[in-house]
Amino acid sequence: MSQNEVATILHVTRQSISKWENGRGYPDLDNLVRLSDIYQLSIDELIRENTELAAKIQANNAEIKEKQVQLKKVNTEIHQNTDEGLILILLVLASALIPPIGMVLPLYAIWRNTKYNSLHKVDCKFNPNFWTNLSA
Repeated sequence: MSQNEVATILHVTRQSISKWENGRGYPDLDNLVRLSDIYQLSIDELIRENTELAAKIQANNAEIKEKQVQLKKVNTEIHQNTDEGLILILLVLASALIPPIGMVLPLYAIWRNTKYNSLHKVDCKFNPNFWTNLSA
């Protein structure tokens, strides 16, 4: 039986039937009795939840939360900036005292910072107004 047919029998709109089916609304008591007659089910069977389905939904929700926690942990480990920038700056400044290291270490520091620094994702090369907007 289609939603339109049931809606016509109950004297309600098809959208009301759709809301009831999707759990966004509930029929009043008179319509609930009529629905039980139409579908030849007891009111108890119409109202009662499917406990097996509810258990599966709870298990899926728990698994999703666990996966989200794991993903957040991985993202934090990947993108965490643990004072590495400060250490690199200190090494570069110290390398100014030793000329051969002073030629190589700044290039390594720049490469390391652009590769692993999560704050480097701001692309200021292609935005000519970046520096003017920053100072404003």
